[in-house]
Amino acid sequence: IDIAIKSAFALVISEFHSLIAVSYLRLNDLEQAELYSRKALSASDQLGHSKPVVDALYTLYQISESKNEYAKALTYHQQWTKADKAYLDEIKARSLAIEQVKHHTTEQKYQLALLNNQYESLAIKQDVTMQTVRNDRLFIGLLFAVIFVLILLAYNVRHFRSVLKTDDELDELTGILNRHFFRRYAITAIDDCISHNKPLSLIIV
Repeated sequence: IDIAIKSAFALVISEFHSLIAVSYLRLNDLEQAELYSRKALSASDQLGHSKPVVDALYTLYQISESKNEYAKALTYHQQWTKADKAYLDEIKARSLAIEQVKHHTTEQKYQLALLNNQYESLAIKQDVTMQTVRNDRLFIGLLFAVIFVLILLAYNVRHFRSVLKTDDELDELTGILNRHFFRRYAITAIDDCISHNKPLSLIIV
């Protein structure tokens, strides 16, 4: 008890006094039980409805009943009932507050997990989008390259055909139009005259 008193904690002091009072009551030492019950109440005067107060009031009720002091017993019983109810209400309120805090903490935990999942999902979508953009750019680059190659190839083919046609129509030695050109031109001219019913003349030098 000296350690409890030196601690200067009202709840601790009141709790010790209450326990001592209960012990004396069990030993049927009513005077000491009443003394320490009152000390418990005095020490817990500023504590409100605490367990030491409830136990001390119940001890005083039992003491008054043992002394056949029924009026005092009734008073203590009423005080004990009121204090016990208030104490239980405080416990329930604290338990409810703790449960609400737990619920709020759990809810925040799930919200945080949800936000993390959404962040990861957005990060994945962003990576996919960036990869898609890179693929599109690569495809466009390849498409331009293919188009450039096709244009270059078409130009070379056309140029090659022009060279072949020129080589085919010109004489290699003199550089003038040859027999192959004259034959093709003559066939075209004859067909044109026949289709349009025109005369055709040929001059040989």
